[in-house]
Amino acid sequence: MVPQSTCLPLTPREWEILSLLAEGYQQTEVAQQLIISPYTVKSHAHSILIKLSARNMTHAVCVVLSFSHK
Repeated sequence: MVPQSTCLPLTPREWEILSLLAEGYQQTEVAQQLIISPYTVKSHAHSILIKLSARNMTHAVCVVLSFSHK
């Protein structure tokens, strides 16, 4: 589970998706688990990367973890 931080500008749904991706689920698996389309997961993932200025989802998780240790 990725620790949530109020300092980071993610929506509750983006936190949920980031947490599932950080646990190793593929985007299609996240979509099935949350009962949303894979395109919606991809859209949220893209928003996460932009908001965190991350290069990829691994980097996004690292950004969140670095914030949680400050």
